[in-house]
This record gives sequence, C-alpha cells and structure tokens, in this order.
Amino acid sequence: MLIMWICFRSMVEDSKRYLALALVVTILALLVPPGLACAQEEEGDDEVARLMEQMSSAAKVGQLFLVTFPGAEISEGAAITELIRDYHVGGMVLLPENGNIVNEGDTPARVATLVGQLQETAWTATQPVTETLGETEAPPGPFVPLFIAVSHEGNGMPFTSIVNGMTPLPSEMAVGATWNPDHAEAVGQIVGQELPALGVNMLLGPSLDVLENPLPESAGDLGVRTFGGEPFWVGQMGQAYIRGVHQGAEGRLAVVAKHFPGLGASDRSLAEEISTVQRTLEKLRQIDLAPFFSVAQAEDPLARPDALMVSHIRFRGLEGGRFVATRPVSVDSQVLQRLLGLPELVGWRDQGGVTVSDGLGVRALRRFYDPNEQTFNSRRIAQEAFLAGNDVLLLSQFALNEDWGDQVANVKSTITFFREKYDSDPSFQTLVNAAVARILRLKLSLYGDTFELSATQPDVDAVGEQVGLQREAVSAIGRDAITLLSPPSPDLVPSPPTPEDNVVIFTDGREERPCAACEPVPHVDPLALRDTLLRLYGPDSTGQVNPALVSSFTFDQLEEYMSTPPPVPTPPTPSAGEVVTPTTVSIMRDALLRADWIVFVMLDPTGAPPQSGVVRRFLAERADVLRDPFLVVLALDAPYYLDATEISKLSAYYVAYSR
Repeated sequence: MLIMWICFRSMVEDSKRYLALALVVTILALLVPPGLACAQEEEGDDEVARLMEQMSSAAKVGQLFLVTFPGAEISEGAAITELIRDYHVGGMVLLPENGNIVNEGDTPARVATLVGQLQETAWTATQPVTETLGETEAPPGPFVPLFIAVSHEGNGMPFTSIVNGMTPLPSEMAVGATWNPDHAEAVGQIVGQELPALGVNMLLGPSLDVLENPLPESAGDLGVRTFGGEPFWVGQMGQAYIRGVHQGAEGRLAVVAKHFPGLGASDRSLAEEISTVQRTLEKLRQIDLAPFFSVAQAEDPLARPDALMVSHIRFRGLEGGRFVATRPVSVDSQVLQRLLGLPELVGWRDQGGVTVSDGLGVRALRRFYDPNEQTFNSRRIAQEAFLAGNDVLLLSQFALNEDWGDQVANVKSTITFFREKYDSDPSFQTLVNAAVARILRLKLSLYGDTFELSATQPDVDAVGEQVGLQREAVSAIGRDAITLLSPPSPDLVPSPPTPEDNVVIFTDGREERPCAACEPVPHVDPLALRDTLLRLYGPDSTGQVNPALVSSFTFDQLEEYMSTPPPVPTPPTPSAGEVVTPTTVSIMRDALLRADWIVFVMLDPTGAPPQSGVVRRFLAERADVLRDPFLVVLALDAPYYLDATEISKLSAYYVAYSR
C-alpha cells in the first residue's frame, strides 16, 4: 500500500508539473504577438524576417541547439557532419577533453582549420543538390553560420580550452585583485583579438559569480574563477572585461556572461549534484544578481553581454517559504521567467538578449531527474529547459555514460522531438520562432547583417601572427595583482636574502592533460621560481642570489620526506670501496637543515595528496624543529586555503591569484 501511495503521489506531482508547463506555454504564447512579431522585432530586423521565411521548420529548430562532438576530423561520416547536415544544429562548443582541441604543436592553426571546416560543412548543407537526372533538390534554407564557442577564463587548464600558442591570461580573481577596471578591459581586449582570429565567435564567459563566503573545503569552490566577493566591483570588472572583448573583437565575438543567477554560494560541484542555496529574492538581488544587473544596464552598449548562461542551481526560501526549494533554475519556468522579468533585466531581454543553458547532460542534472541514475530522459530535460526560458540548449555529456554513440543518439532524438512538436503545437512553434529570431539577430550582429561563407573562414596562414603576442602586457597585470596578505605591512617583511643565504623552494608539481591525446604537463614548472630568481637576482643580474645555494623540490618529494622516519642518530659506516648515493629525502633533509629561506609555491589544496595540503602538514609537524628559517608562501590560487594559525607561522604570505 505504501508503494502504491508513493507512486500515486508521484503521478499527481508529475501531472501538476506538466499542467504548470502547459499553462506557462499558453501564457507565453498569449504574451507574444503572432507571426514574426513574436520575436519582438524592431525596425532593422527585415533580414531576420527574410531568413525565417526561407528557413524550413527543421532549420529553425536546429538553431536552438549547441552541441559537443568527438575528435577534430570533419569527414563525410563524422557524427558532427551528420548533426550539421541533417539536423541543422546551430553551433558547437570546442573542448580539449573531447579531442576538438589539441594543445600541442601549432594549436591555433589547427583550431582555425577545424572552425573553417565546420562552417563550410554548414554552408554546403544549404546548397542545392543536383541529382543525376538533372533535378535539383531545394535546400532546407539559407546559410546561417554556426556558433563556435569556447571557454577562455584564463589561468591555464582546465577552464581555458586553448592554451598552447595563445597569450596566457591571468585568472579573473587576479584581475579583480588589481582593483583596476582598465586591466579587466585590457584582458578582455586580448581575448577579443585572439579568439576571432581562430574563427571562434562565442565566448563562454566571463563569470559574474560573487564569492561572498568562500567554501575552500567544498567541491563547488570557484577558487579564482570570479572577479571577487563584492557585488559592485564584480559588476564593474565585468563591464570593463565585456567592453574590452567587444572592442578587441570589433563585434565579431558574442559574450555569454555566466553563471546566471550566480554560483557564488554553491557548495557542490556539478559533477556531483545540484547545489541548494538558502536565498530570499531580495538577498539574491543584492548579492548574486547585482553584477548581472550591472552589465545588463551598462550605459555603454559594448559593456553589455550578448547572452547569459543559465546555471543549474536551486534556491530555498526564494518564494517566501523558508524550507520550500525551487527546481534547478535552468529547468524551472516559474523561477527563470520571474528572474528574467525583473526590471533590471527586462530591457536587456527585450533588446534581444539571448539565454543559453549550461550543459544539460551534467551529472548533477541527471541525478535531479533520476537520483538512481538509471534513466536519462533527454527529451524531457531539453523541453523543460527550453520552456523555462533558455533560447539555446547546450547538449553536452548527453547520456548516462561517456559513450559517444549514446550521446549522439540522444541529441538526434531530442532534435527530432522538437521538430515534431514544432509542426504540431502552434504555441510551441511561437516560442521557437521567438528564440530563433533572437539567435539570428545575434548571429547577424557578428557578421555585419549578412551571412557569407567567406566571413566565417579564418586565415589559417596568418593566425600565428595574430595570437600569443601580449605576454608583456599580461605580465604587468599579473604583477599588479600580487598581494601581501601577511604581515599587514611591507615594513614587517624580513629583509631580502643575501648571497650567503640558503634558499629552498617547494613547488606544487601536479600535472594535467591539456587535451585528450596530450601527455600530462605540470600546471607550474617545478623550476619556474628558481629560474626566475636567478634571472632577476643571480650572478648575471644583481648578484643577490647564489645559484649554488638555491634548491628546488616538488610537493610530492616533500610528501615523501614528511612520510619518511628520521634517520637513526649513528648510521652504519659504509664498507671500503662502497659508494653511498644520497637519496632525494636525504638531500632535502640536508637542504632544510641549512635553509635560511623556505618558499612554498602553492596551488589549491583540493584532491588527493601530494598537493598543497602538504604545506599545511609541514607547518603543523615540522616548522618548529628547523633552525628558524624564514617561511614564505606564494599562493598561485585563491588566498583562503590557509587558516590564521598556519599563516601566523609564516614570515610572509603573498598571493598571486594566478599561475
């Protein structure tokens, strides 16, 4: 009986949910005038109207979808070729983990070649086909360029997709730490100049999340992926960055600000489950939404984003009931429509602002729909995301597993379902037309109000002369970001090393693959700080540092040292002729005993050791037994991974916020 009652309750809830969705569709359809006027067209939208008159229903529906795909080969039988040719997808996201980007060799030229092939495939699919008997099959519609999107957040892997050959960018938090919007604009200009040179026309960024209360132990910790924790300044930096992107790109790069309405308070990773945050609407407006309001209402049109990426986050207390939780905003029509209808955003939306869903196949969303992860109803998820108010649907990780066959099958099934619904449901058709009109208007703005294949083709031969040239400018911004957190005044920092001082450096040596087929590479070269010290202060410069007295080790070597018992007081004497080879542990032990300075180059301490967690262990177990060296931490990530007691043991604590 209990099981029957639970099933009955579930059926009732599902019925209520679908009735609510149907009501939303009906209301939205009534609010939008019929025909092409549903797209809120203004004067100057004649080209949008002309395009939509020529497009088949399949071509219109396809514009709603942004997809991912495997590999970088665009052959006749490739999955992405079929999705472009037969399903008319509106764009794709290039990801190194999917093999689209190979961060080795001449990466910029490779990406530019791939982008050119993708756009040419879309163009070919719209050309008339002449059969052997001389009959010509009509094309499905006019050529509409693809969105080619990447993440390019800065700070290297994993949130910068194209790292090899490009100008290495500081993290958002490093830019925010300068308190200088001009720096944010300068970084944005570099992004705007470099990505369009590769043919990329959509930037998934910047992040406008407000890191009000950092959660360093949480898997949802954003680290340095945000400008900071003060809503006003996040908005100011966001405006400057977006303005810089638009200026640098000369209008050829769409900016998708994320993660609306804000992930700053999230305590979960989307690789785990949906985060639920306690927020009233008023507090959401004051903190999380404030930067989005700021950029949407910017006086300078160049400082406004072209689109917002809608995140998978839930709120409890948003509607007034303290313990009442919303669905994930990305699939909750009531909440998302209410947020987009706020006075601060409605003008941006009315002027053509586009909404883009976050990935609809991430594990967190799959678990929301089926906690047991036994089923994945791709059609339902995509439909609810669209009805919630997302114009563009990102179909990534779109299956229960990583099998590309299953993912592509789900993409095809979902697009087919949308086509059928478009042809049979007038209210759904009205909503699709409105979304497609916004998408076309954005694409036209990127290509000068006309679609020509030549405008989408990057100059592969010239790419190397257009990217990777701004290292000096970025270095200056990085230097301005460096912050002394402890002691409170530079006057309290110890005097610099002398040529007689022994310096021991420990660097986080963790590695990551910059692409699916690439060999692992370190986030930071373990010898980078040593080499920099010698270049700036060694014998060929000021002579302040003696190379013979500088030792460098990695965190995993320090972990080994920490886990090795100390030697017995009287080691056995080697027999005659025996050569004793010192171990890394013994070399490190001797270096530490002589050390005048110990410097830790530290990333975030997440994940399994040996990583930055060994710094905390060293400060807890070994710092007091050495001969009083100066202890310095140079944090290349967020500043909040050490507590007050640990910081009290340091002679100086510097934060660079970026690698």
